[in-house]
Amino acid sequence: MDKSKAPFYDKIELAVIIVFFSLMLAITAFTVCSRYIFSFTFSWAEQLTRIMFVWITFAGISWAGKLGVHMRVSAVAGVLGEKYGRLLVWFGDAVTVFFGFHMAYKIAGVMLVVYKRGQIFATVPWIPVWIMYLAGVLGMLGLSLRIIQSRLGASRAGGRDVPAQVAEGKQ
Repeated sequence: MDKSKAPFYDKIELAVIIVFFSLMLAITAFTVCSRYIFSFTFSWAEQLTRIMFVWITFAGISWAGKLGVHMRVSAVAGVLGEKYGRLLVWFGDAVTVFFGFHMAYKIAGVMLVVYKRGQIFATVPWIPVWIMYLAGVLGMLGLSLRIIQSRLGASRAGGRDVPAQVAEGKQ
């Protein structure tokens, strides 16, 4: 598929990572300069960059699922050969999908409790705490959905899928 014609949802994780990393860099650089030049720092800068780091991390988890580079049992699969290696990688991906959905459910439970309590950050009171947990829910859902998406895409294309490439040691 031509990357320029990729649907918008194939670029979400990368956009989140680029935007938040750029903002983190700018905020941190400004804070360091203001600290050494003016002996003044903004109290909210460190907390805001931590929240953005959480979002970057969970966007990266989802992106890894999209690219098929999430942690998997590829070393053992390569030793087992194509048939058993493929089965092992498929099983590992199935466990990862289940884990992603389970974690999204658990994080969503925590997020709802935090939302109901109306918690806010002390240094950034304009951002509710549940926003940070939303990154975890979306990241873990993204991981599971991206793995499913890649499996369905490979089977529709009729080509060699990622587990077969891993089993042969080509990934």
